[in-house]
Amino acid sequence: MEKLLAQRYAEETVSNSGLAALSVSPRAYRNYKDRVETETASYFNLGSAIHCKILEPEEFDKRYVVSTIVAPGGMYAKFIDVLFRTRCKDGEYTGLEHANWITNAHAEAGFKWPVKKVWEKFESDVDLKGYYEALLKTEDKILLSKSDEEAMEACIQGTQIHEKAAELLYGNVLSDCKNEMEIVWRHREYPDFMMKSIFDRLIINESEKTAILVDLKTTSKPVSSFKYSYKKYKYHRQMSLYYNALRWYLKENYNVEADYGGWEIKVYIVATQTNGYGDTAVYAPSQDDLRKGAIEANKLLYRMKWHFDNDKWDYPMEYYTKDGVITIDLDEED
Repeated sequence: MEKLLAQRYAEETVSNSGLAALSVSPRAYRNYKDRVETETASYFNLGSAIHCKILEPEEFDKRYVVSTIVAPGGMYAKFIDVLFRTRCKDGEYTGLEHANWITNAHAEAGFKWPVKKVWEKFESDVDLKGYYEALLKTEDKILLSKSDEEAMEACIQGTQIHEKAAELLYGNVLSDCKNEMEIVWRHREYPDFMMKSIFDRLIINESEKTAILVDLKTTSKPVSSFKYSYKKYKYHRQMSLYYNALRWYLKENYNVEADYGGWEIKVYIVATQTNGYGDTAVYAPSQDDLRKGAIEANKLLYRMKWHFDNDKWDYPMEYYTKDGVITIDLDEED
């Protein structure tokens, strides 16, 4: 048990996404950590493509390709994506392997129709077959549609003409700027964990003692109503963790102590809309929100530590510590 516990602390990183999964249930967290990341939904593709085009433009052509083939909608899109992802790359399928390949894609797509009917339509439909063949030509790059490209270009233009967004995402050329920077860090109150955070953009000006963290968010909703997404997805908790990660980074790399040593730390969210004109807004979480986010993160880290130490993941901590009964209280905050 002790060996397994030490191994988990030594090898498993804890991120904001992991804490979000734990807030659903311990099982959801373990599924999040154990599953293979294979989602290919277009809304993930588009958001990732916008990040790449803005923050790592030199990598874009290595990862993405735009196709004139119109992607199918609904379950057939999922069916074809799974077929492509699980295709046999070496040699040929046997009859049983081929059948399992189709059956697996059929199950993941969630069809109610029989497998045979779905496969026959795929084989006979020019657009469906054309989409699959377009995927084969991507050489494992992520396929974007023409409409994806148009939305992406609108977002890029939107961030360029918004003065503050442009300054944060494209400016500060005389500072030390790092994009898509992944760090593993130690939490002051829970130092046993290896925390993991990915900064979309970090701007360090050592001479002026300023550190600016920029998080780029894409949204299909109007940026004027971004507050609802901010609350729903608990971005204040994420930004609080990033704030603490940045403090750790400054201490480790610039000898900045806990009192900040005269440094000024700023945290911004740049939100850009994907289904309009690339409307863009810049938000700064309030200090009160960052404090609330830290409290929420610490509560989840306390739970996480209990599950790490006891290696029990079927139910929430209270199930094991309170005879299987969880108190419910309307006045208790989420």
